[in-house]
Amino acid sequence: MRISDFRIHSIAMADPPLRSSYGLHQPYALRNVIELESDDGVIGIAETYGGDQPARALEAIRSQVVGACPYRLTGDLSPMVEGGISGLERSQTYNVPGENPLDADARTYSAIETACLDLIGRSVGKPVCDLIGGRVRDKVSFSAYPFYKHTGGGGEGDDLRDDEYGEALSPESLVKQVQQMRARYGFGSIKFKGGVLAPDVEVETLRQLREVLGQAVPLRIDPNCAWSVETSVKVGQNLTEELSRGGYLEDPCVGLDGMAEVRRRLLVDGIETPLASNVAVTSFGDIPEAVRLDAVQVVLCDHHYWGGMRRVQQLARVCKT
Repeated sequence: MRISDFRIHSIAMADPPLRSSYGLHQPYALRNVIELESDDGVIGIAETYGGDQPARALEAIRSQVVGACPYRLTGDLSPMVEGGISGLERSQTYNVPGENPLDADARTYSAIETACLDLIGRSVGKPVCDLIGGRVRDKVSFSAYPFYKHTGGGGEGDDLRDDEYGEALSPESLVKQVQQMRARYGFGSIKFKGGVLAPDVEVETLRQLREVLGQAVPLRIDPNCAWSVETSVKVGQNLTEELSRGGYLEDPCVGLDGMAEVRRRLLVDGIETPLASNVAVTSFGDIPEAVRLDAVQVVLCDHHYWGGMRRVQQLARVCKT
């Protein structure tokens, strides 16, 4: 079987005016969807980060993808991106995945690998999980992802969307948003996007969430590195109970050194809240220093920037070890 065609579709999806430490979400979120078609008419699909730059990176390897065998992911397809500016083993700790040039090669490869696995699975009548070791579980729980937000449902003009949740710029309105999400979708845990309002207000938001949701719902907060080490330590001290029982403090400050200092000072106070990250540890090259410093206890992996599903499996084995 050979790949006979490679199609890239750039799409835009309505996105509400959500707030984060990076600013305000635009009316649309962008993604690129790719299709790989085999010479016998089977199509495999994948999606990846949106915008012109990821689309150009995929377009640049079109001549190598078309004619390749989807079964030869390691032999034929990995070299297409491993020779780029970063390869698949680069190390960095300061840039956001998806917008970081050091992630570009891994993101490109992940999209191709995912589409190839989907193509192979469709050709043999098997789900992708069966191609990479078999099903581990029948259900995967999802976390609610509440943001502070302004009024609006996203989109523009004739495509303007209804605002299902309304404005959420206070602890009370954020709690209401979470209750709506749980009522509709049944989320069993909450990851709250912080780094927007004053830290004390965000601490109060989590306290109100704990009071309303009870002890059985894990709570997490992610300020996207917006805080100083001092603020991160203070928040960790103030949320010891709220972030226990499956909770964590995600990327409170910048870099492995900062995360390690937060961890050290919390442990001195007897606080064992795990620190999670998808910014300070985003490649295998980051892991040795993260372990040495005890900077990150939970690696939040995403197959898009780790270089595909098979590399995420490798990461899981490393973390378990």
